[in-house]
Amino acid sequence: KKISYILGDMLEFGEKSEELHQKVGKFCTLNKKVKNLLTVGEKSKNIKKSAIKSGLDQKKTEHFSTVKELIEANLPLSFFGEVIYIKGSLGIKLLEFFKYITQK
Repeated sequence: KKISYILGDMLEFGEKSEELHQKVGKFCTLNKKVKNLLTVGEKSKNIKKSAIKSGLDQKKTEHFSTVKELIEANLPLSFFGEVIYIKGSLGIKLLEFFKYITQK
């Protein structure tokens, strides 16, 4: 199955934030069936950069400053038959994106 990652800043990482966000990006490239990597928030830019550096096609990635921006982009997303990973601190409000895609 194809995999889509929707990842936001993980604010709990503290001092090791940059390093751990980079590790998450590298982890996303371990599965070669990645369809999308969408990142949200300032710190999650490191996820995207690390994933591209680790071999993920840049065309499969997109970064947004906020969840509102992600929703307003109205991307032609279809997750039918896919595995979707959504992760980020509650403060990033990815739950709003989850509500948005499940009500479409």
